Order: sequence, then C-alpha cells, then structure tokens
Amino acid sequence: MVKKYVGGVKQVDPSVSSFTSVMTFLQKSTVSSVSYSSRFGFIFKAELKPGLESDFLELNDSKKEFDKPVTTLIFKIAILMQEENYNKIKDKPDQLPVYTDTLRKEHEKSVESYDNFIMEAKVQNEVYEKTVSKGQPLCPALIDVSSISELREARSFLDLMNCTDDSEAKNMKDYLLETLKTSQYKTELGIITMSSALDYMSFSSPLVEKSVQLYSSVVYSVIRLLNETQRVHGDLNKGNVMVKQLPDGRYISLLIDFNSVFLVTSMSEKQKQLSNSLQPFFMDENGSFVINKSMITLNKTQFTEQDVQNFIGFINALDEEYHTTTRDIKEEQNSLFQANFLTEFTSYSDVANMLNEYYSLSDNVSYKNTMLKIEGNMDKTSDISSFLQLESLQGSPSKENSRNPNAAPSVDRRKRPVKYDTLSPPSSNLFGNDGSSPKLELFKDEDSPIKKPKPDPFDYNLVAGSKMTKKRKIRRKTMKRSKSIKKKQTRRSRR
Repeated sequence: MVKKYVGGVKQVDPSVSSFTSVMTFLQKSTVSSVSYSSRFGFIFKAELKPGLESDFLELNDSKKEFDKPVTTLIFKIAILMQEENYNKIKDKPDQLPVYTDTLRKEHEKSVESYDNFIMEAKVQNEVYEKTVSKGQPLCPALIDVSSISELREARSFLDLMNCTDDSEAKNMKDYLLETLKTSQYKTELGIITMSSALDYMSFSSPLVEKSVQLYSSVVYSVIRLLNETQRVHGDLNKGNVMVKQLPDGRYISLLIDFNSVFLVTSMSEKQKQLSNSLQPFFMDENGSFVINKSMITLNKTQFTEQDVQNFIGFINALDEEYHTTTRDIKEEQNSLFQANFLTEFTSYSDVANMLNEYYSLSDNVSYKNTMLKIEGNMDKTSDISSFLQLESLQGSPSKENSRNPNAAPSVDRRKRPVKYDTLSPPSSNLFGNDGSSPKLELFKDEDSPIKKPKPDPFDYNLVAGSKMTKKRKIRRKTMKRSKSIKKKQTRRSRR
C-alpha cells in the first residue's frame, strides 16, 4: 500500500525553525479574532495579505504534492506558568483578571499549566493522526508549539500581529500583554500554531448562517471524536468549532482548543458513577467501571439512528459530570454540548447517514507529522531576538516591498548625504602611524559611501555638535591664554 500524507504542512524554507517561519508569516498577514470565550487562552486567525508568498505549503487537492500555499493560520495564545508556581494558585479563584470584550461582557480567565499546555498540543496531534486516515481530520494540523519567557520578547511577538482592522483582536492582544506585565508570579506566553483553510469561520460568527445541516455536522464530528479516539471534548462552546460550507451545501466542522479534552478510560471512578444515568458503565469483577459494550461500542463502522442517540446521550452525561467535578463556577457545571449544539439539533438520521458514508470510505491514507517536535526546546525567547536583529538588517518584506517579499530593503530617500566642512582638518586616525597613507579598512567596499571617521579622544573639540573651524580654534586658544594670565595676576595680587 502506498502511503499518502494528508493534511499537515511543509515549510518553504526548511533551513529555519518552524517558529521563525511563523513569525515571518505573521509579518505578512492580517490578524483577526476567532474566540475569547474559552477559560484558557484566546484564538486568533492570521490571513496572508494578497500578493505575498506563504511560508508554508499544504497538500494539494489531488493529495499528491505539498505545493498548495497555506493562506491562513490559527493561533491559540495563553498565559502559562511553570508547575512550581502553578501548584500554588491552581485552586485559587481569580487567577487572572476578567477579560472584558468590546461589547463590555466579562469572561473568566485562568492560568494554563506549562505541562498541560504541552499535553494539549500532544492530544491535538494525536487526534489529527487518528482521524486523518480517510482524508477528513477532526482538527487542524499542528505547525508549532512554543513559549516566550521574557516580557520584552513577548511584546515583540505580539507586535508582529497586525490587528488594526479588528478591534476585538487588538483588545485580546492588549489583555495578554497587560496580564504578563502585572502578574505577581513568573508567567510565560504560550503559543500553539495550527493550519486552517481560508474558508473556515468560527461557529460563533454572525456571518455563519445557522441551519439543521450545520448543527448536524458538529454532532457528527463530536461522535467521531469519541468513536475513533475515545475522547470527549470538555469545552464545546461555539468559539471552539470552525466550520466551512462545501459547494454542495454540506458543512465540515473542525474542533479546536483541546485543553479540556479527556479520555473516557481515564475518568475517575466517581465521574463514571455520577455519569451513569443511562447505564453506559458497569462494574467488572475488579470493581472498576468499564463501558457497557451492549450500549456503547467504540470504533463502530455502521450506525443506526439509535446508535446516534446512544452516543449523544453518553457524551452529554460525560460532559456534564466532567464539568460538575472540575469547574468551580455554578454556570459552568452543565453539558456545554447540550447547551450550545443540541437545542437546535433534530435529525438523527442525517448524522447516521453521514457516519455510514464516511466509514464506507477506504482507509488507504496515513499521516505522520515530521516537522513538529513538541519534546524540543519550547522557549523561543532567543529566537525572537535573533529574528528581530535579522529583520532590522534585511527589512520587513511586508513593510518594505509588498510586491516582492524577497527583494532587498528599499532605500530611505529622505536621508541626504552629509556635507563636510572643507575647513576642518582631516582627523589623525585617517592615516597610519607614519602619517603617510590612509587606512583602507575604514571602507567595506568600493560602493560604500564616504563616512567621516570618529576623531580621537584628544580631538574632541566639539561644542553642541558643531564643527571646530580654524578661527574658532584660535579663539579658543586665546580664551584659554587670557584665563591663565588672569589667574597669574590674581595670585600675584594675593601675595
């Protein structure tokens, strides 16, 4: 069987790190908000400006070559804290300031554990690999996972995000920076970068027309997540679902923000017992609750309407009890799946048909993310410093030359050549020790402009930046001489 790599991305320049390519992409993009309703972090979308070259390539529609430019990236950005500090505040309320959106509505925010942030990226990568086999992954492919430990570099990274056309995105960015500045503990900026097609929009966007088919696509994706990965998405708010409408009218739904995703098999015995209203679990001979296969069978390939109802009820019960045992806020202790997506859902048969059609496809594709290395160095503080130094030397392609990002930096024509005073004598450091010939190493090449060399310390005779002409030097000597004569006369008078 020939393996095909579906989804994922490929760097245009593999000689640089993925994070450097992300920063270059940001320079050439316009950033907008996707979601701020999650308790952990914010979701941004960066769209490449027209006419600029992408730094990433994805698999084309024929699924044969990585030659299709990536025009959109999705970012999850959160406030991170190392474990030693996180353990001190993890049970405290009001870990972070309340986020107030542009409509003046408040949202609770929490610090993200450094280890949990890495685990979230690993879970998303695993979900992608397990659900991509038929060419329809349930989440975007990961591109990079990074953190920034220093405030100055975190500010520099956020400055790369051009949010001038989106007031909410700018508000989110300002909140992140202000929170880093005022935190009493050592915090970091965590960044998960993932790919996304340009046509995808947040489910919460007012531009997305809500319909029965749209809600059915979300239910279909949530059931597939449990069936293929044994996981339940514990934070199913509308901002964590990205949707796209196909030409035939159908929808594709992608899930993002995997911070609260949990394995059914790793739930506590108490959580399983509390969520057992539909009897999906039973106690085995060892006294442990296991899934009742007569009711819920995972890795199914054929679905009836009753199967769809069983899966929805099972996910609902798990979602509610997970929130009851993990959330402190009373309003959050319910099933988000039920509240956000099931109130408008009506068609079990549509979802059953979608699942049967999907599982009838041949499983002849595989994927392995060879670019992402989560176990590597997460802290990219030094990478940002190096990138900004290189940018200052080469110029920003998005600012200097929008037509050709690979062109040399444009010349600032407002600068005028310096005119030197012809009466000023040449400085002594132009010549060698014997005073015979100029030092040629002052010039880098033949095309370099002539620069006035810095005078030696004993030649610093400048007043307010002006040059010392011969007349002024004579006047200065005369003034010094007159002062010395007055001092001598004063001494004589004292005697």
